[in-house]
Amino acid sequence: MKNLFGFTGKTTAFQSAGIFLDKAFYSLLTSSGTIFLTLGGAFVSSYDHSEAMKLVTGVPGLVAYILSNPYVGFLVGIPSLIFGGLGIYRDQSRLESDNAELKEENKKVLELKESLNGSQEDCQNLRSDIYKIHQKLVETWLKGIFKQIGFDTYSRVSVYYENKENFYLLARYSLNPKLAKKHKLKFGLDQGVISKAWQHGEHIERESPVYKNDPDNYINFMSKHYGYSREELLAISMKSCRYFALSITEADENIGVILFESENAEVFNDEISQQIRDYCGNYQSHLCSFVKDGILYDKSVATQKAPKSADNDADILMTLGGKK
Repeated sequence: MKNLFGFTGKTTAFQSAGIFLDKAFYSLLTSSGTIFLTLGGAFVSSYDHSEAMKLVTGVPGLVAYILSNPYVGFLVGIPSLIFGGLGIYRDQSRLESDNAELKEENKKVLELKESLNGSQEDCQNLRSDIYKIHQKLVETWLKGIFKQIGFDTYSRVSVYYENKENFYLLARYSLNPKLAKKHKLKFGLDQGVISKAWQHGEHIERESPVYKNDPDNYINFMSKHYGYSREELLAISMKSCRYFALSITEADENIGVILFESENAEVFNDEISQQIRDYCGNYQSHLCSFVKDGILYDKSVATQKAPKSADNDADILMTLGGKK
């Protein structure tokens, strides 16, 4: 059986009482002084000191004399009231001082927080600027290959990189500003043309009908071979009929894809396709550097979520999820 008190006891009643007395000492002292003064004032007018002295016989009588003497109430009450009041005043002064210090510390914390937020925002802006500069660098390189191949305003070239089981657009170029628009969508590794190039090193599409010549046949072909709905195909801005995608490889590991596409059925013949292979092969180190730096500059891309509906530049056809 456990002891309630003693060295092994678990009670904290006296400890709690002691803490209460420590905290409320001056308040109790002031209240006691007020009570003593009130009692002394109530009986002093009718108090007969000579009669009270006659009753003092021995210790019990002396105790009774002290307890019943209103002047003793004054002697005890006045110092208690003064000492307690001074203690309360000092307590309040210290509390006000502590509150002032706390407010000052809180102010400093808020200032530090604002400064930190500002620094984080500056870092984020700088990081964003660096990423944009990197994109411009890649776009300049794409512009070179675009002109080298001789593509027209119905074509474009894009670079994608893989990060955490998704593809993201790094940069693209086209003579047509409408087709050159970028997005922040992400695509799964099992989706479409870039997925096939990612898996097999290369993928080319030369059999698709031209949309403007036969829209229904184009939609049926794409739906049949790549599993996209009519609504999804109609939603995209660029309805390409020719695709050529190559994997970007470093040390036998695929880290990205470069995608050429066009609405013009005359591109990607054997000569052009081989020219693209040779050019990309010669500059494979550049492509690897572009992709690795793109991942470094945009690590937050993995947290972005692809919208459920396709926007006007969703590039569904670039990521055609093929049915074998």
